[in-house]
Amino acid sequence: MNTDTEWYNSSQTVSDASDLCTYDAKPNNSQMNTANNSWAMSYSGIERANICIRGLRAYGNPTPGSQLGYLLGEALTLRAIYYADLVKAWGDVPGRFEPLNNATIYVGKTSRDEIYKQLIADLGEATTLVPWPGETKETTSVERINKAFVKGFRARLAMATSGYQQYPDGIRRSTDPELSVANMYALALAESRSVIASGSAHLESSFETFWKKYNQEYIVAGGESLWELPFSDGRGRMLFTFAVRHTTNDQFHANGANRGGTAGPLPTVFYDYDQKDTRRDVTCVPYKYGTAVNNIAKQELGALNTWYFGKYRYEWMTRFVTSTNDDGVNKIYMRYAEVLLIAAEAANEIEGPAAAAPYLKAVRARAFRL
Repeated sequence: MNTDTEWYNSSQTVSDASDLCTYDAKPNNSQMNTANNSWAMSYSGIERANICIRGLRAYGNPTPGSQLGYLLGEALTLRAIYYADLVKAWGDVPGRFEPLNNATIYVGKTSRDEIYKQLIADLGEATTLVPWPGETKETTSVERINKAFVKGFRARLAMATSGYQQYPDGIRRSTDPELSVANMYALALAESRSVIASGSAHLESSFETFWKKYNQEYIVAGGESLWELPFSDGRGRMLFTFAVRHTTNDQFHANGANRGGTAGPLPTVFYDYDQKDTRRDVTCVPYKYGTAVNNIAKQELGALNTWYFGKYRYEWMTRFVTSTNDDGVNKIYMRYAEVLLIAAEAANEIEGPAAAAPYLKAVRARAFRL
């Protein structure tokens, strides 16, 4: 969680969780030394995707427009998501693109360059198989894969692939000519422009409106959210981890004190925003909800070094949370705003500032209500 803009609010306390957040993990870390840690579960998901992909190719007829075609595109995309997160966290990791057998149980690391090339190719195939948001019953919800997300995600990976990374021999860009800045930026620009031109997604009228709809669990595809990791009511800890802190049971939730505020923005981030930027007061919140009286809690200022993400709020939910820890609110994996910013960065690199300006201006115009 710790970056130059956000941090784990207990980073100053020694614990296995804070060790991970401060890049000081130990071999016996209780968060990772388990059978269900993020590494193990990612590869479990990859294996399931590999089995699904092999079965669809061998026994189905997964053509564009068919239901089996959609399932193949979805499986290819979900596998790419697992690998993208693994590479982001660990760099070079074992690349497994076929189901396990006796000969492949133990394999060494695969160059991330080879993994990225496979993912970009897989997502290219997936774009031909899955429909745009709202085109079919499978793509009416942001909880299922759609073409706008696949293209946006492919653009994101192209940008990451061509960027500076910590390779075993140092921090550098890839030396693979297929993954050059020229090639990857061109791909990112083409895919992001395809999403923009499709009209299948759009920015919400305001930054606050988007986050309110998110907390209200609005999941209709075709808006700003392109794809979300879906959670049922009693699973997932997005608000539990990131929301404005609630110190006791109150008018917004029950059966679990100290909800929200595990992570938050660094106090300095508030001052990084322009005073007229409407995103500032939604993102950076200095208050928490105090002890409830007659089940009603009020806002009160917290510690000077502890701020909260106002994008996540129990008070914006339409559902009263009663599970002990989990809140069931989805995790947003990608927004249309990111597609616009990818287009702006790629266009600026390839075609110059004038080509990038319309994409950047769309995001800034909403932020400053121009």
